[in-house]
Order: sequence, then C-alpha cells, then structure tokens
Amino acid sequence: MELDGANLVSILSFDSRSMKHLLDDSNNQYFNSEFPLFYKNKITKSNNKDKYFYRSAVGSALRNN
Repeated sequence: MELDGANLVSILSFDSRSMKHLLDDSNNQYFNSEFPLFYKNKITKSNNKDKYFYRSAVGSALRNN
C-alpha cells in the first residue's frame, strides 16, 4: 500500500509499539520469504517533482556507514 509515495510500513516504523506487535513471533504464519520486509521506498527527486527514485533502508545504511 502506498500513500503519496510512502508505504504503510515506512509510516508505522515510527511507532515502535505497532512494529513490535506486527513483527511478534505469534505472526510467523504471515511471514513469507517470497515477500521480504526490506524493499525499496519511492522517493521524490528534489530537483524534479515529477520524477522518483527508489531506495531501500538497508542500501541507505550501507551507503552512509
């Protein structure tokens, strides 16, 4: 689900209680390796509002470390 270029996981990630419940072991039946938790987020280019690029949180962390 995307909301103006931001997906729901990105929005919920700021609420640690929500993420704790979603990622709890009791929800293992819903996790599938075919659909990973880490994926690329759609980001608007600063110099052109009509163009986007995609970046993953893992990629950003590796690039900035």
